[in-house]
Amino acid sequence: MTAAMVVHRCRFYEWVPEQITCSAVNHSFSLLAVGRLNSDIDVWDLSKKSPFIRFTIQGRREQALNAMVWSKGDRLFTAGQFGLIHEWNIFDLSLVKTQTAKAPVNAMGYDAITEQLFVAMGGKSASSSISVFDVRPGRFYYRGDLKTKEQINTLSVHPLGLYVMAAGEHKLYKFPIPTRQSSSSSSMVDDDDMMLLEMPAPSLIIDIPKDNISSVLCLSDSTVVIGTAKGKVQMWNMEIGSMDAGFHEHQSRILSLCSPSSSSDLVYAAGEDPKICQFKKTEAGQWIYTHFQRRQAHDVVSLSSIGQRYVVAGATDATTTWINPSLFAELPGPNQLLPYPPFCLISASSDARLLLCRHSRNMTLWSLGTALAGTEAAPFPSVSATPSLLLDLSVSSEETLVSSCISEDGSYIACCCPSSVKLYELSTDSTTGQVQVKKQKIEKPTYPPMRVHLTKTELIVLDAYCITIINLSDLTSSVIRWAGEGEGGPITCSSISLHHHSFETFVAFSDSQHVYVYSLQQRKRKSKVPRQADDPYISVAFQPFRAGKNPVIAVACLSGDFHLFDLESQSYTPFSKSIQRPLPKKYEVCAARERITGISFDPAKPDTLIIWGPSFLCSVPTVFISPETETAKKRKIEVNINVIGRYTGLMFAGFVNKKSSTTSTTTSTSGGSGGGVTGSELAVVERPWIDVHPHLASAFDLKRFGR
Repeated sequence: MTAAMVVHRCRFYEWVPEQITCSAVNHSFSLLAVGRLNSDIDVWDLSKKSPFIRFTIQGRREQALNAMVWSKGDRLFTAGQFGLIHEWNIFDLSLVKTQTAKAPVNAMGYDAITEQLFVAMGGKSASSSISVFDVRPGRFYYRGDLKTKEQINTLSVHPLGLYVMAAGEHKLYKFPIPTRQSSSSSSMVDDDDMMLLEMPAPSLIIDIPKDNISSVLCLSDSTVVIGTAKGKVQMWNMEIGSMDAGFHEHQSRILSLCSPSSSSDLVYAAGEDPKICQFKKTEAGQWIYTHFQRRQAHDVVSLSSIGQRYVVAGATDATTTWINPSLFAELPGPNQLLPYPPFCLISASSDARLLLCRHSRNMTLWSLGTALAGTEAAPFPSVSATPSLLLDLSVSSEETLVSSCISEDGSYIACCCPSSVKLYELSTDSTTGQVQVKKQKIEKPTYPPMRVHLTKTELIVLDAYCITIINLSDLTSSVIRWAGEGEGGPITCSSISLHHHSFETFVAFSDSQHVYVYSLQQRKRKSKVPRQADDPYISVAFQPFRAGKNPVIAVACLSGDFHLFDLESQSYTPFSKSIQRPLPKKYEVCAARERITGISFDPAKPDTLIIWGPSFLCSVPTVFISPETETAKKRKIEVNINVIGRYTGLMFAGFVNKKSSTTSTTTSTSGGSGGGVTGSELAVVERPWIDVHPHLASAFDLKRFGR
């Protein structure tokens, strides 16, 4: 008889995505950085067939991002309203250096020829308008200022390094690119002494008196495109200083411009309308307006061109739309960032039946209430009672939390920020029944931590270079350094899972390229899952302990495919080798529409794999195929995937079965725990439903925007 599945279907976690403020693409078109209002930076990997968020650089309150730019060598520079310019190391997610500007930063540009960074200052007190920095390899030095009589709101650098175009409210300034000169007349001068002794004056100033300039873009020829506060787009010829064409297709301020073509025959404009307009230069050399797209609900604040492949639009509604320039007249591609987090923000304590939710700068602890029972035929009942809030713990006032976790027995919680790891011991007051928190003193990490994970006796901290294991009883630590992982470079961890097998404990973690398994007892690597050529890893989970069976790890890929890998035989399991691909169509549609968020196993049925995404959850029985005969080796089986697509904004799915003390267990941040259980108790957390009115009141229906 099959045991009934007990489901905690909860809608209590009010996660709100942060709006986009800026974006930038690196010079090889392999990485896209997207800045957010809380100063977080999502870094997208563009090297694969489907773009995906590879990691997030957690923000600091003093950033308040307004602008970002990449230099050669994949160095990322960001700046904001507090006048701080940061350089980031995207390989270990650390802050390399900070320069203090003289005023809030409105815009930045980079010249790849001379390797100089141009920073536009704002504010009435700014003594100069554009600061110039030397950002050659290993350098980040202030070199001088380009002077104007007004503050600069936006700027753009010519793709071939011919000039810098900067715009105030009513004037357009053309500056020659500053050239390096020696600080000494001697020809034998160290490279560090090379500096900008004299900044050039504007070679051309154009007055635009009847409108405010809000954005500017330099094309590879002599054309400069400007966008205005009234929604106008104008093309100017900088050789003679005259306007070639003008359009008024927007009804409000133009916030961003971009061109995906090296031949400068396409321009995209976007702003507060919100819509994206396409302008094209004909063979006769005339500019024309072609089409527009409106996919975002609010202001489109950034446009980035990824060569001829995509134009990426970022909006204040927190979404990014990816548009193929050659198919602009048709429907654009799907929004790649929907209103749910790219990584799981919730962890579960299986023994104590607690859920720990991570927010930007605090954590909340919830106790699960009464669950509703279901059957395999109808396993997903109505929404359960809201869990009880036990604790709201403010952790950081300046930095965004990177990772958080709770121990299996609910006695410890841990989290990490870019500069610290925090550990808290939990207890319950016998009189009041309230949760009491005692902070433990943890040494400051050497490198920014990426993930934390708790066992009953140890805290595991992963950074780009090592695993740090902290004993909970005496807070002593030991370190396992990577054995040349990532082709000799650091690792960015996206998922982590823990497994107790007999008398040995394994920890598995994945980045987009690899999955590594380490033995915590032997302090060395146990195994490495083979790399998938064009299908990055998204999530990882161990199969629950089974007496007499080898430890098996399950990995989920960006495409929706999944694999089971045997750690002892160092090969894929017979089931994984025998799966018939493509997978069932219903599952393929769900996985193609929304990326997988988590993968785990049902502890009551260890051979059943659970895969979930933002709007679906499915179970996969991993049938064992005997490899003994040649017929069995060649046999391909059609895997039976039971897909349930009745969810909205699914943010977490994990088992909270209380386990017996005599069996080994498995835990995973993807949501899995098991061992010694007879029924499945599943906790499912969805985003709360929001009552959205289909139309605004007539007095507020702005028909001029076409809504």
